[in-house]
Amino acid sequence: MQDKEHAVIAGNERKEKLKNKDNFYKITLSTVEDIELEELEIAISKLTNAMPFRKAVYDVYYKNKMLSLVKRLKASGVMGIYKITNILNEKVYVGQGVDIGNRWKQHAKRGCGAEAMTGSKLYPALLEYGLSNFTFEIVQIVGTKAELSELEQYWQKFYGAKSFGYSIK
Repeated sequence: MQDKEHAVIAGNERKEKLKNKDNFYKITLSTVEDIELEELEIAISKLTNAMPFRKAVYDVYYKNKMLSLVKRLKASGVMGIYKITNILNEKVYVGQGVDIGNRWKQHAKRGCGAEAMTGSKLYPALLEYGLSNFTFEIVQIVGTKAELSELEQYWQKFYGAKSFGYSIK
């Protein structure tokens, strides 16, 4: 009897996870947070030195949500290939990391202007569309660093991340 109950509970949990799949892989903001961020963006865009304010925005609006996402996806300390998808235009970025959780946090900080951006096409898109319009997924867990570059190239090609996405290398 207990096994059947556990099976029903597990089935319901799987069904609930599928129902909330869109939110499972992304940072979700409330309507109030969205409005506040839009107003803050107007003010921040007028500043000569916006980075301190963007750092504050990251700390207040995104930091805990990013930590929750990394925990939910069990990405801390995981080495492998990951995919970031813009849910508005379906462009993707495929990358590699020896610690995917930390790599995502770095992308989020750069993508909201809290850290200096590099030559990536991803960061301007994250800033333009907002972190809440992107999903973060683990594509493949990898056992050794030697496998990372080859698998990253494979998945970039598979998802069209260079031709129709944000990946450049």
